[in-house]
Amino acid sequence: MRVAAVGLAVSAAATWFLRTVSTRVQRRFRDKVTIALEAHVARLQASVVTIAHQERPDYLDRLAMLRNQIFVLDHMYMSVFATVGWISCGSASRIALLMSIHPALALLTVFALPTVFTSTWRPGVERVAQEGGASAQRLARHLFATATTAPPGKEVRVTGIGGSA
Repeated sequence: MRVAAVGLAVSAAATWFLRTVSTRVQRRFRDKVTIALEAHVARLQASVVTIAHQERPDYLDRLAMLRNQIFVLDHMYMSVFATVGWISCGSASRIALLMSIHPALALLTVFALPTVFTSTWRPGVERVAQEGGASAQRLARHLFATATTAPPGKEVRVTGIGGSA
């Protein structure tokens, strides 16, 4: 009984310690990835000799979408490791548990296949939708900044283009 209690205490302490270390390592890694990605985007943008690209809406839309979605890239490694862990450990243990009850219950894993297929198809559809709405989203951000920040607000009031409120 005491051995089990000590084992449980050691297991709980080890789990807490590993979770804390993992969180800190993940945070540091995500910060480094974010900095590296933003620096790469800045280098690519600065490498263009002229500023003509800054006047092309298609370029500005893709750049805005890239800047808004950088966080997705730094979380991607977490998804990969979580998925591999879920498939290797989680699925294997669930199948073994189901088979220990009755071997036919292992066939329930077939019902997970639509979810797997949907999760591989969905990101492409989301990306196409985001690219399609990038222009409107950029315009909305610009209009919001124009209406809510001081310098453009002054110009709107001085020129009288905002109407009377």
